[in-house]
Amino acid sequence: MSAVTAGIVHTIESKNAWIQADIRLAPGNSGGLLANAKGEVIGINTMIMNGKGLAIPSKTVEQFLKNMGDQPYLGVELQFVRVIIARRPAYGLLITSIEPQSSAENAGLLPGDILIGVRGTVFQSQNELFWILQNSTVGDGLQLEFLRGGQHLSRNVILESRQTEPQAA
Repeated sequence: MSAVTAGIVHTIESKNAWIQADIRLAPGNSGGLLANAKGEVIGINTMIMNGKGLAIPSKTVEQFLKNMGDQPYLGVELQFVRVIIARRPAYGLLITSIEPQSSAENAGLLPGDILIGVRGTVFQSQNELFWILQNSTVGDGLQLEFLRGGQHLSRNVILESRQTEPQAA
């Protein structure tokens, strides 16, 4: 069984993790295509939140599939936090854990560090690091800005790929 619905696209931004559309997405229809008026696929319908359908942009899916085997990987678990930088609220990403032998560990990052930016520019959204990694390649250097014990520091991290093959114990 298939369904077609029409609606208005509210948000398409390059740094936005979602496309918001005013569509009626029936339960079980997640994973269907979101198309524009020309019939071009612009996203994959995923869920409804606050009455709007949310779709993953097709460019995000394309980039993921292109890099699937060789995706840059920091090796950290992060939690979004708000921080004050130069007396202004900013986006921060608290490192809650670091994977052994990962890019982050090799660069000397520690649990408790708060990532606040890249290449001298503070994050403008909570998804910015994700987008930067998505548009980077394995072997790239990434200058990460972070807070440790209230002190502003930076480290160059060489992006490596995630180990996907099983390792002997």
